[in-house]
Order: sequence, then C-alpha cells, then structure tokens
Amino acid sequence: MDVAVPAPGYAEHFALVRQINTEAGHIPQDSLDAWQETGPLHVRREFAQHLQQITESGLLHLVSPFPGVTMPSDAEIADIVTSGVHVFLHG
Repeated sequence: MDVAVPAPGYAEHFALVRQINTEAGHIPQDSLDAWQETGPLHVRREFAQHLQQITESGLLHLVSPFPGVTMPSDAEIADIVTSGVHVFLHG
C-alpha cells in the first residue's frame, strides 16, 4: 500500500490532522466542530468560491451530469475530492 508523503513544509500540519482524526473519539464534539469550521470546511468554502469565480470568468467550464445520472452521496463526494486533491498535490 502506498502511503502519501506530505508536501515539504506541511509535515507538521498533516501530523496534527492525523492525530486529531485518531483522537476524535476523545475530543469534545464542540471542539471538533470548531476545528472543522475554521480549518477543513473553511478551506473547502474558499476553494469552491475560487472555482466559482474562475468559472464565471470563463476559464473553467462545468458540465452538468447526464440525465438520469444520480448524484453521489456526500461521502462519495468527499472521497472523490480527497483523491483529486491528493493527485493535484502529489502528482
């Protein structure tokens, strides 16, 4: 199994993320929610806003799914996005 190696300069950040994920059952939910809101969710919203801006400027073209195709679940979307970001950062 391949293990992702963090980009140079971000090893401490990703070590912290792994630790939080490992210890999530022992961390108060309101603390986890605050971390998600100021970290991962904030980044996702900023990234989505940036994609929307470059789409509106005509530099990115989004295609609607084919008729009859069901949208993926939130978990499937998270997996797809995580994989895409990994490829982008480590490709």
